[in-house]
Amino acid sequence: MELLSTEFLAALAAIVVIDLVLAGDNAIVIALAVRTLPPRKRRLGIVTGTAAAAGMRILFTLIATRVMRKVYTLTGLVPSKMIKRSMN
Repeated sequence: MELLSTEFLAALAAIVVIDLVLAGDNAIVIALAVRTLPPRKRRLGIVTGTAAAAGMRILFTLIATRVMRKVYTLTGLVPSKMIKRSMN
């Protein structure tokens, strides 16, 4: 897939839209969770919640990538050499 192809740009746009929706959802959940806290604890809750949401998104992305690599390797859809090369 070329970087400036229509297929690549459409996939990139879809990922960006999904990421924005998830970020908005996280912001609403965090706001609801900290709304009754005193101002000092509210700020700590917002920072902690945002960091946790970002960390979990990164962790789950890494896990999904590992699972997809294993599936593609087992099914033979992607050559094993290519996967081993990209893991280094």
